[in-house]
Amino acid sequence: MVIEVEVHPANAISGAVSAGRSGWRVPPFDRLQEGHRSCPIFVAGVAGSLFLLCGWAGVWLRAQCCRSWGPVMSSKLDLGAARRVCEVAARGALPAGSSVVEAWVRGVRVALVVRLNTAEIDRRQREGVAPLLDMPVLDALMQLPAGLPVSASSLSSQERKLLGHCPAGAVRRQGGMLVRHAVRPLRVDAAVVRSPRPTMDSLRRAGRFGAYSATSVWLDGPVEGAELLVMEAAVYGIGVVQGQAGEAPDLLVAPRGLPQPRHTAAGWLLAEQVFSELAGSDRVPESTR
Repeated sequence: MVIEVEVHPANAISGAVSAGRSGWRVPPFDRLQEGHRSCPIFVAGVAGSLFLLCGWAGVWLRAQCCRSWGPVMSSKLDLGAARRVCEVAARGALPAGSSVVEAWVRGVRVALVVRLNTAEIDRRQREGVAPLLDMPVLDALMQLPAGLPVSASSLSSQERKLLGHCPAGAVRRQGGMLVRHAVRPLRVDAAVVRSPRPTMDSLRRAGRFGAYSATSVWLDGPVEGAELLVMEAAVYGIGVVQGQAGEAPDLLVAPRGLPQPRHTAAGWLLAEQVFSELAGSDRVPESTR
């Protein structure tokens, strides 16, 4: 089927559409044939109406979301319940010396299973070392082995420039040698994102941590309607645990563990972001320190 459109050069707007041999034609828009000045006015009016309609729809949708989800998600996380959920997702006990903390990281409120590097945390507190939150700087730091001197001349000019921006106590210069003292303040073993409903948005939020640790969605609500969430989570290796207040958590999908933990600049940045959040609010767990 071939569709032909004819556009006449006159000020009036008309169209002709022919399909096959039917000879069917679309009648001209008579109301727009009064002159070229009416076209911009008409288009501007339609665009303005659509803009206002979308704006009011967004306001209404936000109000509905805040009304239905706000009280649930704004409630303080029960770390005891979160630990039970993490244990069910791990299908057993958590790593020795680990703690479960709540943090706001990368735009997501998440429960994390972390193991603190107490020696590094104590060193940073003594020397006043600030969190390392610059990805290029962390990438440059990874060019230096921890605690071993490296000749500055073996680094590129860009790497030397980046290392010059490190907080005091992260790198020390001894003559022409550089020694890295900064290491990860903690290790993230698992991440659990809580959601009152089985939505795809909860899966996307949990997926922000999938490259660094075992990740799960904590369905803190009824399990009805979670079939699609369970199927999608199984495809992406994200776990799903269902458990409301006062109930024993139930594992719906087991998370896929990482084959081999890798020390990358992105993973180091996540650890620094979590540590910065905990240290800034004075919520570094004392039980493991």
